[in-house]
Amino acid sequence: LIFVLAPPPLSFDPLSCVGMPPFRPIVNKDCIQTTSDIPRAYFQQRDELMKVLSENKVEIFDTFPMICEGKKCEIRTDKGLIYRTERYLTTEGSKQIFLDFKPK
Repeated sequence: LIFVLAPPPLSFDPLSCVGMPPFRPIVNKDCIQTTSDIPRAYFQQRDELMKVLSENKVEIFDTFPMICEGKKCEIRTDKGLIYRTERYLTTEGSKQIFLDFKPK
């Protein structure tokens, strides 16, 4: 059994990174989320889950380091957006995260 931890939620709509002039301007050109913008509840739930899972010897796959490095999370790659909405990944995002699928 392998438990996959949810990716961090975004604090903005990922579509704000791509735009569609003249109807939808590009609002977020950098398309980066800082880890300080991720709700504290995400980290609390993640820590609690990891503790319970570890105590029960359940293998864990953590998506967080696949998206965030240091204090920032890249939301766009050269292949496009990795998030479809604030909480759900695109197909490309899923491929990127699970490319090196290794349980913790």
